[in-house]
Amino acid sequence: MKNLGTKTLIHENFVLRKFKLGDEYDMFKNYCNDKKVTEYITWDPHKNIELTRGLLISWVTEYSDTRYRWAIEVDNEVVGSIDLVNQDLDKKVGEIGYCLGLKFWNKKIMTNALNLMMDYLFNEIGFEKLSARHLAENLNSGKVMINNNMKHTKTKEILVKNLENLHLIKIYELERKDFVKFTH
Repeated sequence: MKNLGTKTLIHENFVLRKFKLGDEYDMFKNYCNDKKVTEYITWDPHKNIELTRGLLISWVTEYSDTRYRWAIEVDNEVVGSIDLVNQDLDKKVGEIGYCLGLKFWNKKIMTNALNLMMDYLFNEIGFEKLSARHLAENLNSGKVMINNNMKHTKTKEILVKNLENLHLIKIYELERKDFVKFTH
């Protein structure tokens, strides 16, 4: 495997790039404070921009040649994030997590961002298997995975940190040999 870290990846409709100080304004406005966006993820909506700034500072300082985290930028504005939330470099496996501002849903942005990221992780870094998970009731997140040829491998019940109850989680996986890069 090559440890190249987060590099800028360009799509015709957006850019995946490293987060940088100053992004907290877009992050807070577009998704971090939105109850609908955070409904299915493990953190609560931010009540103020200071929380977003603190998160951003931690993300910016964590970058290394083995850290993969991108800001999703549309028209020079950060509208979401996509990253490896877990990885085992020895086994060449990683788990992807993502989040996107509500007004950017259903525009194929996340589907294409996931494809672009997986292309980089499989073909430039050398991962052999990538996975992602979503709450069973978050069907749109599952569609993003299915649209990228990821296969549902298991469903399990877990206690989700900020959701206070047991929830069914659907887990999807994709091996490098089965990856298909989008041509659009």
